[in-house]
Amino acid sequence: MIQYGFDILNLNRIQLHVCCDNVFAVKAYEKAGYKIEGTLRQAMYHHNKYCDFYVMGILRSEYYSTKTET
Repeated sequence: MIQYGFDILNLNRIQLHVCCDNVFAVKAYEKAGYKIEGTLRQAMYHHNKYCDFYVMGILRSEYYSTKTET
């Protein structure tokens, strides 16, 4: 999907929001090359509490620099 976004859609940046409590998802996104850029504090009310969300993003240059290293 990331490759499609950069190669076909000609995007320069892809971002996502993920709950800070979802440790496995955060690790999966980091493994895919995303970086935590910030925190949206108390962004959503879920299961009777407010949850923080990370804003994670990847740039085209970062994606291609990691692809050429491997």
